[in-house]
Amino acid sequence: MTRIHASGYRIGAPTTTADGKRGTVSALVVDPQTRSVTHLAVNPSHQRHRARLVPIAMVSAEPTGEVMLAYSDEQLRHLDQLDELDVIEIGARPYGTGDWDNSTNPIEHLFVWTDRPPDGEASLRLGTRVRVGDETVGHVDGLIAGFDDHITAVLVATGHLWSHRTIAVPVD
Repeated sequence: MTRIHASGYRIGAPTTTADGKRGTVSALVVDPQTRSVTHLAVNPSHQRHRARLVPIAMVSAEPTGEVMLAYSDEQLRHLDQLDELDVIEIGARPYGTGDWDNSTNPIEHLFVWTDRPPDGEASLRLGTRVRVGDETVGHVDGLIAGFDDHITAVLVATGHLWSHRTIAVPVD
């Protein structure tokens, strides 16, 4: 089992509400100006696109990597959502160009889930690419924050199946 510092937040970390309900950290919301974690996006167990924005003051990261929430499951449901569903109307259009196919594309709407962090903040999800110049060197796996919730390092997953490792890259 991977262990991280008690103040580290890992995307994909298990969460537990005050009343024992389980979930997962699906994204981290940061303030780029102050380099601090402001919210954790928490998905209820087995529910995609239901991530709720939990203020960082209401969570505690355990040495095992688990995140404890100071909210009950019911209270969690009343918090703002991170993801929103955008519906884009594209309208039906001809499908195919040959005489043998004069049908139309039945798709009239495109459904896209988009992150909507609070104004002035950014969200990081598991798999966000980390680049050095033009080269992708890994993917965001989490952040380590000091006791004042300022980001001190980015956890970067690098390698592949047989030589996978996660390294902490200082923010500076």
